[in-house]
Amino acid sequence: MRQKKPSRTPGAQSLLVLLSSLLFFGALSVVFGQVVDWDLKNYHFYNPYAFLNGRLGFDYGPAQFQTYLNPLSDLPFYISFLYLKPVYVGFVLGALHGINFWLLYLIGLKLFTFEDGLKRSALSFSSAAAGAFGAGFLSVLGTTLIDSLVAIFVLWSVLLMLGAFEKTGRKTVLISFFLSGLVLGAGVGLKLTQLIYAAGAFMAVLAVSRGLKRSVASAFAWAFGIAAGVLSSSGFWMYMLWTRFESPFFPFFNAFFKSPYFDPVEIADTRFFPEGVIQTLFFPFYFARLNFYLVLEQYFREVRFAVVYILLVLSALMLAHRYLRKAGENRPGWDSSKYLFLAVFFVGSYVIWQIRFPYYRYLIPLELLAPALVVVLLSYVVRSRPWFYLSVAAALIGIISMVKVPDWGRTNWSESYFGLETPPAYIEKNSVVIMAGQRPYSYLIPFFPEDIRFVRVESNFTAPHKNTLYQKEIRELLNEHAGPVYLLVPFANVFQIEKITGEYGMYARKDDCSSFSSAKGLAAEGEDRFILCRLARLPERNASGPIR
Repeated sequence: MRQKKPSRTPGAQSLLVLLSSLLFFGALSVVFGQVVDWDLKNYHFYNPYAFLNGRLGFDYGPAQFQTYLNPLSDLPFYISFLYLKPVYVGFVLGALHGINFWLLYLIGLKLFTFEDGLKRSALSFSSAAAGAFGAGFLSVLGTTLIDSLVAIFVLWSVLLMLGAFEKTGRKTVLISFFLSGLVLGAGVGLKLTQLIYAAGAFMAVLAVSRGLKRSVASAFAWAFGIAAGVLSSSGFWMYMLWTRFESPFFPFFNAFFKSPYFDPVEIADTRFFPEGVIQTLFFPFYFARLNFYLVLEQYFREVRFAVVYILLVLSALMLAHRYLRKAGENRPGWDSSKYLFLAVFFVGSYVIWQIRFPYYRYLIPLELLAPALVVVLLSYVVRSRPWFYLSVAAALIGIISMVKVPDWGRTNWSESYFGLETPPAYIEKNSVVIMAGQRPYSYLIPFFPEDIRFVRVESNFTAPHKNTLYQKEIRELLNEHAGPVYLLVPFANVFQIEKITGEYGMYARKDDCSSFSSAKGLAAEGEDRFILCRLARLPERNASGPIR
C-alpha cells in the first residue's frame, strides 16, 4: 500500500490559522475581563520596571524572592502597560497566548499522517481547539501569569522535533535536534519550571535514538541546544545575579550554590504533593473531579489526563500483545518514531512534574498537547475508521464538556490597572522605605519617584532574625542612611508596626502617618489599603542592630 507523504503545511493556510488565533484569543481575553492577581501585585509589574530602571542593586527584595526571577517574560505586559489602556493590554496578552493554538494545529498536521487532506486538517483543528479549551490555559488567558507564554516555547520545540523525523540526512536531523533544544532552552531560561519539559524531552530523544552512537550524538546536539537556549534568554540575568549574589539562580538551588546572601536551602512549594500510594499512582484521576486545593488554590476540573492515562495503558497492552505475537506494524502514514517521542515526552514530563513541581499551572503545555496524544492513541487502539472518528469526537467533546476553569478574580475592565495616583502618597527625596510582611504590594513602587529606595525587611525569604549577608546589608543600610526613613505596610500589618520598626532601632511617628488605597474591585479580595509612616530613631541605638 502506498505510504502517505509527510505533512506539508500550505503557507496561506498556516497564516490564516495564525491570524485567526491571534484575533480570537485576544478578543476572548477581553471578554473574560481583567485580572489583578497576587503574582501581578507581587512581581509581574515591579520586575520589568526594576530591570529597565537598573534597580537590582538599589532595592532590597520588594517583590520577595520573586524579585530575582528573570524579568524578560514580563516585558510584553509592562511595555503594553506604558502605552495602552488595560483592555488593550488584555487583548495583546491574549493574542500572544493564542500562538499556542496555531502551534497545536501545526503539531497535529505533523502527527496525523494516517489521514489525508481535509480529514487531517479537521483532526488537527479539533485537537488544537480541545487543547486550548483547558482549565489551566483558559484561566490564565490574557493575564500576566506567564505559564501560557512559556508554553509557546515547549510546543515550538515539540514541533521542531517532530519535523526532525521527516529529515533524511543524519546531519540535518542533528541540526533539528539542536534547534529544538535551543527553543526549549530559551523557555527554561524565562521560567525555571520549564526544566520539567527539558527532562521529558531528554528522555524522549534517547528513546527514539537507535544505537549507542546515535543516542550520544542526538543527546549531545539536543543538550547543547538547551544550554545555548538558556544562555540566550537568561545568560545576562544569570551573570547579574552571580556578580551581585554569587549565584546565577539566586535564591534558588542555594543548597548547591551556597550564596552567603541566603540560607543554604532549597526553595520549594510542598503544598500539593500527592498523599499516599494510591493517589500517587492515580493522581490524574483526581483531577477529573471538582477539586479545591488539590494542585491549585482554586476550584478546577480536568479529565484529559485521566483519558490519556487509560489510553496509554490500553496502547501498552496492545503493543505487548503484538510483540508477543511478533506481529509487525504496517499501517499507511504511521510514523512510530513521532508517536514514541510524543508519548515518552508526555509521560516523562508528567512524572517529573508530579515528583518535583506538582502545581497545575506548570502543567499547561501538557494540557495543551493532551488531545493530540489522545487522537494518536485512539488511532492505534481503534482500527476501524468510522469507529475511530466517533471515538475521537466522543473523547474531545467529553474532555471539553467536563472542564471547570479556575477563577483568578476577573473583573470588568477599568481605566487603570491599579487605580493609583502618581505618587500615591508624599515621600521626601533621598528616602528609604521599609516594607514588611508577606502580602504582595511591590506594584506600588513604580508610582513613586525613582530616587526612593525600597527595602523589604520581612518577606517569604527574609526576616530580621536571619543571619545572612543579605540581612546584614539591610541593617547596615538602615543604620547608615542619613536621610528620611518611612514604613509602608498594608493595613493588615498595622499592629506589627512597633515590632517591625523596633527591630531596627526606630519608631513610627504617629502624627506623621497617612493612608491610601488601590482601586476597589480590581483585586479578587477588593481594595488594598496601606499606611505610610515617617520613622524616627530611638534615642539609644546599637550601631549593629536594634536596641537590646
